[in-house]
Amino acid sequence: MAPQYPKQLAMKGVQGCVVVTFQIRADGRGDLYRIIDSQPAGVFDAVALQALAQWKFDPMQPAGRYAESINFEVEGVKPQAFKACVETPKYEELNERHEQQ
Repeated sequence: MAPQYPKQLAMKGVQGCVVVTFQIRADGRGDLYRIIDSQPAGVFDAVALQALAQWKFDPMQPAGRYAESINFEVEGVKPQAFKACVETPKYEELNERHEQQ
């Protein structure tokens, strides 16, 4: 399921991104979501989390934290400038501390 783009923001050309970390449960659903960056701050957080709650992942993935970056872009509309989100962390980066313990 794709995130619902807030209609008023799309009409204004507001674009942005949200980077979220999470764990994958045994049933393939995400859990323990944590937003690590969003631009513009807080604007797309709720719709990004609503979409992620519907996504199903491969439950056979190794235990640990994962990350997704969700971009909100409007085609054909002149975008308002926004700061880019941080690069999506890789599995190894997110789980490095856990492995060292």
